[in-house]
Amino acid sequence: MPDLPVDTADIARLQASLSGLATRVRPLSLARDRVLALHPALAPAFPEGGLRRGSVIACTGQGAWSTALALTTAASQAGSWSAVVGLGAIGLSAAEEWGIALDRMVAVPAVPAAQLPTVLAALVDGVDLVIADGAGIRSGDARRVSARLAQRGGVLVLVDRIGGFSPDLTCEMHTEAWQGIGDGFGRLVARRVCLSVSGRRMGRERRLHLVVTGADHQVTMAETRHRVVAPAASSAVIAV
Repeated sequence: MPDLPVDTADIARLQASLSGLATRVRPLSLARDRVLALHPALAPAFPEGGLRRGSVIACTGQGAWSTALALTTAASQAGSWSAVVGLGAIGLSAAEEWGIALDRMVAVPAVPAAQLPTVLAALVDGVDLVIADGAGIRSGDARRVSARLAQRGGVLVLVDRIGGFSPDLTCEMHTEAWQGIGDGFGRLVARRVCLSVSGRRMGRERRLHLVVTGADHQVTMAETRHRVVAPAASSAVIAV
């Protein structure tokens, strides 16, 4: 897992490093499927069943980082390179538990807001998926990064704050219940979560109820029988 410098004097080195990375991974990236893969349990919540290339996706709420990692897993396992800005050692351990390939992940420590647009633009040139907090990015810089995304076919996943970006989709995952705990006994083995996805590129909000399980530091997801699906335009959200 490359760990790249972020001091002002090292921005040029960052760009040079990613330029070399882009040369190595671009044959895979430029295969250009229209969407990047999603875990099968998550795909029904997204209009195209995957992450559309060139899009900006916001992950908000209490489980924002977990949501971002969950969205990245399938593409990473399929061979895509990813990059994350500002995710510490504990977070990288969580990324590995979700199944993200750390040998194809570029890790960049947190950077000042003034440097973040330059760092994001360099990352977008070299990898398919970039995860970052958008705090402090001005609208003009956000538009330039978004244009770069559209040109390169990457996906930017914003965690918590979106700055000056206008996300195509907004995702929020919250825990509904924990499983495995009895009255003073047992251990946590799974949690039920609700994933909601909304945005300007879709009609109504879509929701999925999922079960996230952890065993041997591997995280898997399975749909429950209570799944909420996107309704027709004339009806309300219903559970099946």
